[in-house]
Amino acid sequence: MANSALFTRAMNLRKLIKEAVLQAGEPYIDQFGDVREVTKNSFGWNMPKETFESRVKSHLVDIIMEENQISEKNFNGVEQAQREVRRFFEHSDTARAALSELKEQHVRYKYAAESIYRQWGTLNKLHDDDGLASRLNEENKSKESKLKDNKVKLTDEERTKIITSGATWDDGKPGIWKSVDDKGVVHYCSNTHRAMAVSTTLDAAIKKFPAIKSSS
Repeated sequence: MANSALFTRAMNLRKLIKEAVLQAGEPYIDQFGDVREVTKNSFGWNMPKETFESRVKSHLVDIIMEENQISEKNFNGVEQAQREVRRFFEHSDTARAALSELKEQHVRYKYAAESIYRQWGTLNKLHDDDGLASRLNEENKSKESKLKDNKVKLTDEERTKIITSGATWDDGKPGIWKSVDDKGVVHYCSNTHRAMAVSTTLDAAIKKFPAIKSSS
């Protein structure tokens, strides 16, 4: 309870600092460490100007949260995902170059984010040297264990669809397996020792598979 109260106060303080910076009209440093201009919105309020880079990175955060099943209410998890994206671009010249190239091609930011994520599938692997990451990884291991405990056989139709869609490992075996919980909810899963994707539809699982395969 005490930790929760401290976290809430820290978030409120951060919000106040952000508002003070914006109202002063000074350049704003966002959660990814990028400097963004301050502009007025339709209500006349100072707001950090959205850029192609900020939109792509924000969408990458959304992807990581989805892949790791991090709820929007899990503030620690959200911040960890944001740090993961920031760390990724700070440490990878190739990633920054790819982002600049996609910007020059005038592609949609969501497409750019998906493209980067597919190319670097290990982006959703949380770092072991981070305390928050360790806890999140433990939570993911617990969820993964439950899914595996409820693993069931694919139907012939599902197996055929997976194989014909190319969602297979190098040996030709299906890269997606199925889990059904006690309530009858179906999950389609794919995983390596580094990453895991869980979807409620087979089509979504097939779309996610290339990123998972690239993390092996």
